[in-house]
Amino acid sequence: MSIFSVGTWSLLGLVYLLAGVTLWLIANVRTEIVPKETVGFKRILLCFYSAWAVLLSVSVPEMPRSRYVRLVFIFYVGYSFAISLVFQAFFTTFLVEPGYGRGFQTYPELTEAHIVFGEIDIVQIILDPEYRDLISTQYVVNCGELTKCVLRAMFQKDMMTLTGANFPHYLALKHGVHDVSKVVCFFPDVVFNAQLGIAMHKGEPLLPMLNKYMRKCIEAGILTKYWSELKHTYRWEGFNKLSEDKLYFVFKLQHLWPVFILLFCGYVICFIVFNLEICMGMFRKFFRKMKK
Repeated sequence: MSIFSVGTWSLLGLVYLLAGVTLWLIANVRTEIVPKETVGFKRILLCFYSAWAVLLSVSVPEMPRSRYVRLVFIFYVGYSFAISLVFQAFFTTFLVEPGYGRGFQTYPELTEAHIVFGEIDIVQIILDPEYRDLISTQYVVNCGELTKCVLRAMFQKDMMTLTGANFPHYLALKHGVHDVSKVVCFFPDVVFNAQLGIAMHKGEPLLPMLNKYMRKCIEAGILTKYWSELKHTYRWEGFNKLSEDKLYFVFKLQHLWPVFILLFCGYVICFIVFNLEICMGMFRKFFRKMKK
């Protein structure tokens, strides 16, 4: 049902109703001029039945005979054929395409898409004016904290925010995401470069010693080793916290079970209607014999 929008489904139903009524009216109005029109187009229920069969790309029980009914009928067949092709194309795309689209490459693409920007208080201070002007005030939400913005951007996927390179990976692993690339997506352009640092009071006597040991840790690769161990720990601790099937799934035949149930229900209804028609025909013959 989500392949077409509500407006498209509504117009499709309206065209179906108008086609059935139009075929019935033309078949009855032209009766005096063309008396050979089939019974299937002189009854409104049978007209709706034929219109429904054409919409589903199924053969109709009878073909129209009069010229005007055939003209309307052939236009409706062309319309139904076009709608069927569009529906099949969208449905095939729905089965094949997992839902990922082309990423944004430029800032005008972001502004034209009207994506909500998750703002934190420090952003307005450190953001350059050229980037600040690209963010429309109409689509800005103040999250208050950076963690809330990042979590909403990763899991709700309804906004973007400004953050560092490692922080989203840390949050994703902490919340049980095994494949971080499925929830973390960065814009290709870097807004600004900033080094991590620690602020201390001016004249602090421990500053030279702290700089010395921090430099040694970085040169020896201790920070890289710690970051690797931290990711490994959170990856195993949060392995079963989040089901990644919600993020992406491989389409299988089991996902089509509603279609097969609908098909089975259609067969049952057709069998019931078929038996009712046989019973009604037998009762009519019986009452006719009783009257005679």
